[in-house]
Amino acid sequence: MTSSPFVAIFTGVPGCGKSTLAERAALKSGAPVANWDWLMSGLRVFPDVWAPIEADAERRRDVGYSLMCRIGEQQLRRGQSIIYDCITRRRAYEMFSALAGQYGASLHVVECVCTDLAVHETRIVGRRRDIPGWDELEWKWVINSIAIYESLDVAKLVVDAMDPVDRNHAAVAAHLGLS
Repeated sequence: MTSSPFVAIFTGVPGCGKSTLAERAALKSGAPVANWDWLMSGLRVFPDVWAPIEADAERRRDVGYSLMCRIGEQQLRRGQSIIYDCITRRRAYEMFSALAGQYGASLHVVECVCTDLAVHETRIVGRRRDIPGWDELEWKWVINSIAIYESLDVAKLVVDAMDPVDRNHAAVAAHLGLS
């Protein structure tokens, strides 16, 4: 197991294994996971706060990324690692990367993909995440996400949900220096 702190970013469209792999990495490393959907669901219970956030997609993303950064900074100040689980756009990557640099932490990006659209759909339809106050995913939303998703052009490990989860987990563990 690594002794110096790291920042791990799990990115990709919904239903490709980000959360599964992030949670497994958390169990192996002892680092907490900052998950965008879980954080934002906490704001959604306050309608007067949520309404202006929900009205503007860019504001909504920035609010979520800011919350994630605060959790990460708190961890890194203690010399501990943080795992981010979200669709990571360039500006979020830059924020997370700057934090890693500020605290001397290594930065690792894991991009999760699913190369079979039919299988990808089966991973979404009927799935329940049960995040309090948050909508369950719908396949049409994932299709929209796929259409606008921009892969980060950075050094990263790419894992395919078509591969066995244990193989992907082993690759992630090696990538993070946890094996």
